[in-house]
Amino acid sequence: MKSNRSKMKVWRVVACAFLALTMALSASEALAIGSSGIGLYEPVTAKGSTAKLVGLTAKGKAKTKFKLTKTTINIKGKKRTVTTLQANAFKDAKATKIILPKTIKTIKKNAFKGTKKKNITLVLQAKACTKTNLKNAVAKKNIKTLVLNTKSLKKKDVKGVLKGSAVTTVKVPKSKLKAYKKYFTKANCGKKVTVKALTKKDLK
Repeated sequence: MKSNRSKMKVWRVVACAFLALTMALSASEALAIGSSGIGLYEPVTAKGSTAKLVGLTAKGKAKTKFKLTKTTINIKGKKRTVTTLQANAFKDAKATKIILPKTIKTIKKNAFKGTKKKNITLVLQAKACTKTNLKNAVAKKNIKTLVLNTKSLKKKDVKGVLKGSAVTTVKVPKSKLKAYKKYFTKANCGKKVTVKALTKKDLK
């Protein structure tokens, strides 16, 4: 009997220690989240100096035009540059226009999964205009218009990226319109789309 009681005491101690550790880890994770008022952020890596958008606040979800102007965020007293959109970052967003800053260079798969609208205009800057990012951005068939504010796009960057997407219009810098029209043919990008010159209004 004494042996069984001793074992029970040991298990209680272990259980209490495990619970305490779990609570400590949860508190640590909570402290590792930063907020800008419209977005929620986490470090990309613990030791690095970059951050990722992992979700939106209630205020962010309610915006009909979401412009991410916050390019740096303080997390646990460390200043980090926002470079990444995590999966489900825009879940429940009501925006019909999403404008991303120049610092974004990685868009994870499913970043735009679960948006409330299906006719979104997405504005991307040069660093985000890679083949992988473009494919990930349009994968959920809720992006109707792509505004690509880049002059360094290559034909191979858009090879097949729009196939199966909902994109109908692509807007590009006026100085690159002639060249980019050759990139966004059905044979190259995977879908027939209208290519237009972007305006200052498109970026606001």
